[in-house]
Amino acid sequence: MLPTVTIPVRPSRRGEPLWELLELFPEQGEWSEEAYLRLNTNRLVEFNDGCIEVLPMPDALHQLLAWLLTTTLNTLEIDGNVGVAIPAPFKLKGPNRKWREPDVSYLLPKNRHRYRRDWWDYADLAIEIVSSDDPSRDYVTKREEYAVMGVPEYWIIDPAKQVIHVLVLTEGAYREVQMAGAGEVAVSCTVPGFTVDVTGIHSRAKAHEPR
Repeated sequence: MLPTVTIPVRPSRRGEPLWELLELFPEQGEWSEEAYLRLNTNRLVEFNDGCIEVLPMPDALHQLLAWLLTTTLNTLEIDGNVGVAIPAPFKLKGPNRKWREPDVSYLLPKNRHRYRRDWWDYADLAIEIVSSDDPSRDYVTKREEYAVMGVPEYWIIDPAKQVIHVLVLTEGAYREVQMAGAGEVAVSCTVPGFTVDVTGIHSRAKAHEPR
């Protein structure tokens, strides 16, 4: 449950939050999809049935992993063609007034006709990199939501545990087909040729960090 915010009746003062701006926005639960899409921010902001969810900013390791995964997918040839992968922030529209921003969204070459610049309504693969603030968001909430969206394959990458969970959509729900740990290779069932060495990708990401 979100905390209740009491707005003082006096004008905001220097050094205080500009709380008068809050009165210009809808209350939680009253946001429209149109109002959400008009938001222009560099934060990760998702939409859940009338409520705005502002996600914490990811750390550098999180972003390096997303960059490596995006680069790998964008250079992967399938029958001589490449698909398209986009990292967050980028919107994926689902039913029931839900908009999410997977860490990586990917379309197979055969589905490039579903590509659009502003947002997608479909992805062949969604990847989330678990954030320490709320792991259940990726393990539980988004697992359920991406299944409803019809995303055929969902990967959960947990940097703290160095584990990759590969889940495939079966009869409307995800079934975990692989849990790859350190020294193992995660293999996609939906994207031909897409494999990720669990230890290798974490090592490559950390190699970019100053020593």
